Amino acid sequence: MKIRTAVVFASILIWPQFGLAALVWDWSIINPVQAVGPNEVITFEAIIANDASSTVIMQNLDEHVDESASGGIVFDRLSLIAGASQEIFDFYDFDIGPIGSATLQSQFAGVELLPGEAFEFTLLSMVPGNGPIPSSVYTKIFTSISVNVDGSFSFLLGDPVEVTVVPVPSAALLFVGPLLLVSSLCRRKNEF
Repeated sequence: MKIRTAVVFASILIWPQFGLAALVWDWSIINPVQAVGPNEVITFEAIIANDASSTVIMQNLDEHVDESASGGIVFDRLSLIAGASQEIFDFYDFDIGPIGSATLQSQFAGVELLPGEAFEFTLLSMVPGNGPIPSSVYTKIFTSISVNVDGSFSFLLGDPVEVTVVPVPSAALLFVGPLLLVSSLCRRKNEF
């Protein structure tokens, strides 16, 4: 009887170390609402965090899982599954990750997120496809990001994203506005 009690007690002490290993993570878009000009490229930045309660290190997110040998498929350890209004697809071309040779996954090369750590990355860039974009408010919904770390596959829904295209590039408004103010003040001063 004493041996059975000792085995039960030992299994209770050991079980949490083996049975409760879990990846607990979250992500969000840093700049989900943007106002841009009709010819501007839009870049969304995001942050991914390994929760402090997680018992798994997030690593190797730049790699892929190859299960083709066992009749499965090859898929990225980190993937963006995006959905959008057709209107946005009509006007913008998408580049998953930063524009250029870097991709969403390549930003995570060598990155290890211990529980409680976070990492900022370029989620998506949108490039005007065929000339200036008509002025309007466009809403895009990121469906989810999926992560597969050490056999722990999970995905989380994303935030709604809103893009307002204004007729004049926002940078030009910031530059021209003060010039017009100074010009009107000088003209007014000369009238007196």
